[in-house]
Amino acid sequence: MFPRPTKSKLKNIADISSKSDEFALLTSLELGQWLVKQSPQGLSDSFEQLKTQENFQNSLNDLPEATLSEIFKNLEDEDLVRIINDAKLDDATSFLEVLGEDRQEELVDQLKRKAKIKLYLTYPKDSCGRSMETDFFTLPIELTAAQALDHIRNNAGESQLFYLYCQTTTGKLIGVVSLKELATSPKECPLDELVRRDVLFVEPKQDIGEAVKIVKRADLVALPVLNERMRLLGIISIDDLLDEVEEQATAEIYKNAGLQEMDSVTMKAHLSYMSRAPWVVLNLFLAVLGSAVIAVYEPTIARLPILAALMPIAAGLGGNTAIQSLTIVTRGLAIGDFDYISYTKATLKEISVGVALGATAALVALLIVYTWKKAFFIGSVLGLSIVINSFVAAVLGTLVPIVMKTLNKDPAVGSGVLVTTLSDLFCFFSFLTLANLFL
Repeated sequence: MFPRPTKSKLKNIADISSKSDEFALLTSLELGQWLVKQSPQGLSDSFEQLKTQENFQNSLNDLPEATLSEIFKNLEDEDLVRIINDAKLDDATSFLEVLGEDRQEELVDQLKRKAKIKLYLTYPKDSCGRSMETDFFTLPIELTAAQALDHIRNNAGESQLFYLYCQTTTGKLIGVVSLKELATSPKECPLDELVRRDVLFVEPKQDIGEAVKIVKRADLVALPVLNERMRLLGIISIDDLLDEVEEQATAEIYKNAGLQEMDSVTMKAHLSYMSRAPWVVLNLFLAVLGSAVIAVYEPTIARLPILAALMPIAAGLGGNTAIQSLTIVTRGLAIGDFDYISYTKATLKEISVGVALGATAALVALLIVYTWKKAFFIGSVLGLSIVINSFVAAVLGTLVPIVMKTLNKDPAVGSGVLVTTLSDLFCFFSFLTLANLFL
């Protein structure tokens, strides 16, 4: 292998001319950085040279969606058609998705593979059909072992041979055979006798998350996509699934934080503002509810000002317990942990852990308050409130995502805001009520 060119051999990336022959020295990342800095005219002028670069498509795939959308928005239809025609089918579909619906419809009819791309676009966005590769290698089931090996030598080319899928002339999948089995079997042994017929597969409209679960459990590196007639439509490779896992993880983080998936550091400021503003307003109203609860107990707080200093302790511990339970349960729902445990057992387990943690924190809080203010009864009220609130927080953190899942709603969307707010409201109510009763 030739050594990768070092940066010392390159000029400043931004200074590379659109007619330059130095594109070959750029990595996918560096080429992406160059693309971001170019004007629409500069990109158009450089396409003929860019098309010859092996990493051009990779650099486009690696660009943040907001950045790619901005680049595509300023390009002529002719240039976009050239990019999409040169892309793999799943990448071509992804490129089309960043365009508006009107422009997408205009471009599709100008593409070389418009029939296949239109079929891809009929599949749901996060489906197996959108992630599958349609350029795959198969073996005719009527071959013998020796004929199959010859067929591989003559026809496999650069195809990735994850598994050797055997199908009929009509495209119906019969089974899968390994290269080792072909090489070690008698030459005249028919493939029909070698194939394993219990092949795990997914359908094109299934959620890609189902494919991730199957591959993880069965320790596979690829998964076939079949239609209702058991015809082989495509292959989902482990690389595609790893990308999906990363996207799902990002989506979960964003949803819990009240962000849209498209939001990123590369997004225009006004678009980020518009996507985040509704959640900020919602949080404001929920915070007002908490303030309203506290306002009811103003006389109690006026009589014992130290309560105002201790309330954040109880609220913080309860919120932490709620988020921990919420995270564990939401992850379990996402990766299939609940296939092995009932909702009831999981809830009881989280409650027991939450109460135990609350009791530990309550004892420490009592000691701190007594040492700090010599106020045993106030410390006791705080400790009792922490235990009660930890119980409620664990219940909320466990049941909210389960209920949302039962209602066919995404457990990650807004669960964090809802659970922590309810936990805080109950905490303020329980702590101040106990203080009002016993102090």
